[in-house]
Amino acid sequence: MLDAARAGIQEGWRRLYSLYLLFIYGWLRSNSALHHDADDLTQATMTIIAEKIDTVDHSGRPDAFRELIRRILAFESMRYWRERGSKGGPKESSDQIQWLAQVEDPNSDLATQWNLEHDR
Repeated sequence: MLDAARAGIQEGWRRLYSLYLLFIYGWLRSNSALHHDADDLTQATMTIIAEKIDTVDHSGRPDAFRELIRRILAFESMRYWRERGSKGGPKESSDQIQWLAQVEDPNSDLATQWNLEHDR
């Protein structure tokens, strides 16, 4: 699926997009600190995935793409909350900051949950 999407095969990209869109959105919605931002964060994450898909090199590690998406989600979440706060909107909450720290840590319980749900 990843190779097909990278090769520009429309069906491969469509499949990857629909699977990860649902996965990321569902994962964000299940977290009470994030459910209000799930639409925006999912869209931002999927946009970066689309921009970066050609540069993904999994180096034979089957979990590399999954980890990349988790890191993109963490980065986009941080960027989203900071940008929103700089425009006079609400800044990130302490729950969101705690969530972000866990998502960024590959050894956290939340990262483990991400991996388990991804592999279902």
